[in-house]
Amino acid sequence: MYNEDQCYPGAMYALLRSADEVLGSTFCAKNKLADVSYRLGYRRGSCTPAHAGLSNRFRHYLGTYGLTYREEIGPKNAYNDLTDLIASPTASHPLVSVRLGFTPAADPSTVIVGTPSDEDHLIVILEIEDGMVEFFDATSHPDLHGSPASDEKAPLDTFLQFWAANTPEPFLRGWIEQRAPRVQGRQPFKGKAIRHTIESYSVDGEWR
Repeated sequence: MYNEDQCYPGAMYALLRSADEVLGSTFCAKNKLADVSYRLGYRRGSCTPAHAGLSNRFRHYLGTYGLTYREEIGPKNAYNDLTDLIASPTASHPLVSVRLGFTPAADPSTVIVGTPSDEDHLIVILEIEDGMVEFFDATSHPDLHGSPASDEKAPLDTFLQFWAANTPEPFLRGWIEQRAPRVQGRQPFKGKAIRHTIESYSVDGEWR
């Protein structure tokens, strides 16, 4: 089931949980989805502002945890950049923007609630392997504080079609990385962990 209200905040929270797993940060141990929603400017009944993760308010918020959010848009080197982000030990899983039509194309049993826009649907890419894309769609799990389901899969060509077709933000990829230290002598951060299942986005089966 697609729940539009949680699209941007839910996807960003999943991205931050990924950063905790990869970078060894502790953001989601100290912040809940509601905290992220508030800092992104989300208000019930309205959409989160586009590119809210790049706002000074949100960047300062992440900066207090030693993190920063980055985005790139456009087709140049997009696929190579995406696979590099998946493999990188210094970045979270990548967040991408696809047209909403991707969700029923990937899973025909998807139920879309209401009349949401067909633009700017956000998912977190977990892995690309053997012509398939593993991803996490936060809007498929309205109760983000419950036990999350397993990750979803779709053919790579289907994903690429809807990634390219999201005309306001074609080939968008976003990610969390460690903020550049302001002083020397800080300890290096952990390398990338194994992260193929969505259970890594929960703590003891619960969202924080």
